[in-house]
Amino acid sequence: MHRSRTSSATRAVLVGLLLAPSLAGAAPSAFDASPAERALIVVDVRLWQKSLLASNDSPVVAGALRVWTSSAAAAQEPFAQAVNGVLPFAVEPGRYRPGYVRARVRRLQAGTGSVDLRVPLPTDSLPDLDRAVATGAVTYVGRLEVQIVPRPFHDNDYRFVFRYDRGRERQVWEQILEHGKAGAWEPAIRARLAAMSPGGDTTSAPHWSGADSTR
Repeated sequence: MHRSRTSSATRAVLVGLLLAPSLAGAAPSAFDASPAERALIVVDVRLWQKSLLASNDSPVVAGALRVWTSSAAAAQEPFAQAVNGVLPFAVEPGRYRPGYVRARVRRLQAGTGSVDLRVPLPTDSLPDLDRAVATGAVTYVGRLEVQIVPRPFHDNDYRFVFRYDRGRERQVWEQILEHGKAGAWEPAIRARLAAMSPGGDTTSAPHWSGADSTR
C-alpha cells in the first residue's frame, strides 16, 4: 500500500513537470488587458533574408518594446508573441519604441532547416518609431521592413525601411477583428477604423536606416 501511494505521488510530480513548461509558455494575450488601465500598441515588421540566388521572407514570431518613460514600471521590456503576423502589446501609459523581433530564418546551408534569430531594431534613427500612448489608446506604429544580409563568420548586416500606410493599418485592425482576437479592445478598434476615411489612404515616404543604428 505504501508503495502504491509513493508511485501515485511520483506520477503526479512527473505530470506536473511535463505540464509546467507549456503552462509557463502560455503568455497572456495583449487583448486580455483592460483598456481602462493599458494602451494597445501594434508593431508591424516584415523581414526577408537575402541570399545569392533569392530573397526569402522570414516570419516574425515574437518581439519586445523599449521603454522610454522613466516613470513606467518596467525595467523589463514588454514582450509579445506574434498574432496574425503583427506584434500586439498592452502597456502602461508612456513612451515606447520597438526594441527587437525574433524571426524564423532559413539556415544558410540548404536543407538544414531554420533557426529563430533575434534582430535588434534601430535605437538612434527612425524617430517615427517612437510612440507616446495614453490609457485606452489603440496605436498602429507603421510597417518596418528589415532586410537580413548574412555574413559568414561575422554578425549579420541589417537594412531598415520604415513607412506608414493607412490602408495597411486598416487591414491589420480588420484582420484582428475578423479572427475574434480583439476582446475588450473591439470598441476602440472599431472607433479607429470609423475615423479612417476610405478615401484618405496615404503612404508616407520611406525612411531608411543602416545597420549601425541598431547599436
